[in-house]
Amino acid sequence: MTDDVAAFTAGQQLVARIKRSSKYWGQTAPNEWFDVRVVNDASYQLRGNDNNYRLSDVTFGVRLPSGTIVDLTTGKWSVPAALSKATIPSGTGQGDQT
Repeated sequence: MTDDVAAFTAGQQLVARIKRSSKYWGQTAPNEWFDVRVVNDASYQLRGNDNNYRLSDVTFGVRLPSGTIVDLTTGKWSVPAALSKATIPSGTGQGDQT
């Protein structure tokens, strides 16, 4: 990994939330993001929320060092209530996302 890539990705965390269509819906508050990691398992490739999940059970996002979450499916930015909307970079068109 180059120094530029390492600096760019430092502090980012892969997160997921359980899809409403998943049989695991209800294991978290509705649409709650939680940290995940990918593992070498043929059936349940994700670990997080003290559980194992299939890729098809969740939607992915990335938590930036600021705490802002970018939904990798929709591209929408989500800012936790405790953070200022100023953490969303200008020019993203996402200034009113919560």
